[in-house]
Amino acid sequence: MWTLKAWQGRFVEHPLPAGERLRAYAGWCNAVEGNTTFYATPSRETVHTWARQTDPDFRMVLKLPRPVTHEHRLGPGGEADLRTFLDAIEPLGARVHALWVQLPPSFAPADVPALAGFLRRLPSQYHRAVEVRHPDFFAGAARTLEDALAPVGAEWVPFDTTAFFAAPPTSDAERDAWTKKPRLPRRTVALTSRPIVRYLGRDARRETVDGWPGWVRQAALWLREGRSPTFFIHTPDNAEAPQLARDFHAAVRALVPDLPPLPDPDPVGPLTLF
Repeated sequence: MWTLKAWQGRFVEHPLPAGERLRAYAGWCNAVEGNTTFYATPSRETVHTWARQTDPDFRMVLKLPRPVTHEHRLGPGGEADLRTFLDAIEPLGARVHALWVQLPPSFAPADVPALAGFLRRLPSQYHRAVEVRHPDFFAGAARTLEDALAPVGAEWVPFDTTAFFAAPPTSDAERDAWTKKPRLPRRTVALTSRPIVRYLGRDARRETVDGWPGWVRQAALWLREGRSPTFFIHTPDNAEAPQLARDFHAAVRALVPDLPPLPDPDPVGPLTLF
C-alpha cells in the first residue's frame, strides 16, 4: 500500500509516475504490507520496478493470492496460482521479509493439518507469517497452531483491533471497518526472531496513539531480546498512516536509542517560496 490518494501532495509528490510511487513511500517507512497481491499477482516486470525503487533491506510482507488461501484453502487446486506468484516476486530477493498467509475466518483449528503441510511446501528461503481469524485459536487452541508453525519457523501475525473497537464508529471509514475487521483478543507472543504486528487504530489521531503504548513497550522488549519486529500502523481511512508509523517508531526509539532512524522523506512541494 503506497499509492493512497489521501497521501498525494501531502506525504508524497503529486503527480508521480507509477514507477516512482514506492520509492517516495520508502522515504517515509522501511516496510510495507503487500496487500494488493491478495487480489492480483503482479507481473515480473512490475515487481522489477519495485526492486529498483527500494534498497535491498526494505521489508515487504506479501500476502498470498486469494485463490491459494481462500478459494482452495491451501489445497492442491491453488498450486498453479502459487507458482505464478512465487515466480513473479522472485526479483525482490531478500526484500521479501515474509510470505503472509492470511486465512479466512472459517479456517478453524481442525484445518491446521492442511496449513502445516502447506507451510512445509513453501520455498525454504522465505520466512512464513500466518494470520488466523477463527476465534477458537484465541480461546484454547493456540497451541494447536503454534505446534504447526514451529517446525518451519513460521510467525503468528496478530491483527490488533482492540483500540478500534473500544468505542462506536464516528466516521464513514470507521463504520465500514466496523463491519469488516475481526474482533479478537490482543496477542503479544512472538514465536520467532521476526515478529510481525498489524495494529488498527481510529481515524482520530489521539485515540490511535492512546491505544499503542503497550505495543511500544512490547516492541522495545523484543528489540532488547535481539528480535527484529515489524509493525504496521493502520487507521480505517489510513490518511495519516505514514506519519503515525513514524511517530510509533519514534516512541520505540525513545526506549531503545540505538534503534536506527527511519529514512528522511523527500520534500513535498517547492523547497522555497522564491
